[in-house]
Amino acid sequence: MTMTSHAIKTYNILKGKFTEQEAQDILDYFETLPKEGLATKEDILRLESDMSKFEVRLIKWVVGTGIGTVTAILGILFAVLRYLR
Repeated sequence: MTMTSHAIKTYNILKGKFTEQEAQDILDYFETLPKEGLATKEDILRLESDMSKFEVRLIKWVVGTGIGTVTAILGILFAVLRYLR
């Protein structure tokens, strides 16, 4: 396993207080922690893809609803104008 300079410094500090194996075990434990809770590049790309699909669906609904609303308003307007003649 390749250790970063920060990991080597931490290992040396821990080695002074614990045995070498205990220091390595502690370091291994803390190196795995961030990987468990953070998103990977694949997670972010999948999320972006899902969001773009949702955005397209949302735009379709907004346009469709807008066209329906305009059609309903025009229908009511023509009905009122026809009634007033």
